[in-house]
Amino acid sequence: MSNKNRNKGHKYERDIRKDFIRLGFSNCVTSRYGSKMLDDKGIDLMYTGDFAVQCKCYSRNPNYRRVLDEMQVRQTDYPVIFHKVPRGSEYCILYKEDFLELLEMLIENKIIKTP
Repeated sequence: MSNKNRNKGHKYERDIRKDFIRLGFSNCVTSRYGSKMLDDKGIDLMYTGDFAVQCKCYSRNPNYRRVLDEMQVRQTDYPVIFHKVPRGSEYCILYKEDFLELLEMLIENKIIKTP
């Protein structure tokens, strides 16, 4: 990987970290800064509650299934991939069962309503 691409990826991790801090995860840090061991497990951000976060910033789609499967997370964590396409959109990818569980919690707590 070229330094330019590597720097883009590191910047994207810091950008996502800022999003988590803005949402109340005030201790959030990159795992490159906080824990080499966690970084080696495929986790890019620390102190994000029950979310295990991997950040990708490149034009080609990563193999989402492989990335999710290779993330070494606790059984209670929700592994999430944040993917930014340069000069394009950003996406969050997670397992369907995790999305449905989160959606169910939002409905049960009357945060969102069903028709």
